[in-house]
Amino acid sequence: MKPTASIKRDDRIKVLSNTLAAAQILHSYCQANLAALQQMAYLGIWYSAATIHQEAKILSSNPVPPKGEIEKFRIRKLFHEVSRDAAKAVVDAAAIVFAHSVLDATIHRLCCATAEFGPGEWADEIEQKQISFHEMRSAPIEEIQKNLIRTYLEKLERESLLRKCDVLLRVLKPRSTRGVLTGFRYSRPRLAELDKLRHDAVHKLYFHRKCRQPRAKLEYLFKTGELFLNLVCKHLNIQPLMDKAERQRMEKIGSDPEMLRRFSAGIVAPPA
Repeated sequence: MKPTASIKRDDRIKVLSNTLAAAQILHSYCQANLAALQQMAYLGIWYSAATIHQEAKILSSNPVPPKGEIEKFRIRKLFHEVSRDAAKAVVDAAAIVFAHSVLDATIHRLCCATAEFGPGEWADEIEQKQISFHEMRSAPIEEIQKNLIRTYLEKLERESLLRKCDVLLRVLKPRSTRGVLTGFRYSRPRLAELDKLRHDAVHKLYFHRKCRQPRAKLEYLFKTGELFLNLVCKHLNIQPLMDKAERQRMEKIGSDPEMLRRFSAGIVAPPA
C-alpha cells in the first residue's frame, strides 16, 4: 500500500492533469468556434455579392426593366460595396478581441494551476506583500502563503495579458521558449502589438478599420496559448491527460454554446 503522502501527491497530479487537459480542450474548442463564426460571416458577405450579381443578370436580361428597378439596384449595389469592407473589418476585429480573451483566460488558468501545484515557486511574487501581526501569529506559514498567492492571483486576473505572460514566464523560468512548439516563436513585442490592436478596437472604437492578415494574427494568439500550455506541462513534467468521464463532460460542454460560455466564465466548475 502506498504511503498517504504519495497517494495525496498522485491525487494532486491527477487533478492537475485534468485541469491542464480541460484548459487545452477549451482552448481548442474556442479556436474552432471562432473559425466557424468567421466562416459564417464571410459566407454572408459572399452571399450578398452573389445576390447582387444575380440581380444584375436578371435586370440585364430584361430589355425594358420595370420603372425604378435600375435605380433601386444601384442603391443596393452601392450599399453592398460600402458595407462589405466595413463588415469584414468588424468581423476580423471581433475575432481578434475574442481570441485575445481566450488567451488571457488560458494564461490565468495556467497561473492558478502552477500556483496550486507548486506554491513555493510563487514565493518571489509575494515576498514584498505585507500581512498583519495578528495573521502572522494566528496562522501557519503555509496557510499565509496560500492566502497571499490567492489574493495575488485574483489581482493578476484583472491585469493585462502581457503582465500575466511575464509573470508566468518568471515563475516557470524556461531556459528558452524556442523549440517548445514546432514552427512557432514567441515574441513579446509581437504580442504587445496584438494587445494594442485589441485595446484600440474595444476602447477607441477602431473595430471598423481594416485589419491586415487577420488569420495570421489569430493564429499567433492561439499558438501563444499552445506554447504556454506546453511550457507548463514541460515544467511540471505532467501530461494533460483526462479520464473518459471527464473527457465526455468536456465534450458535452464544448458542443453546447451556453455551457461553453458558462465554463469560460467559471460558472460551470472545471474538472476536479
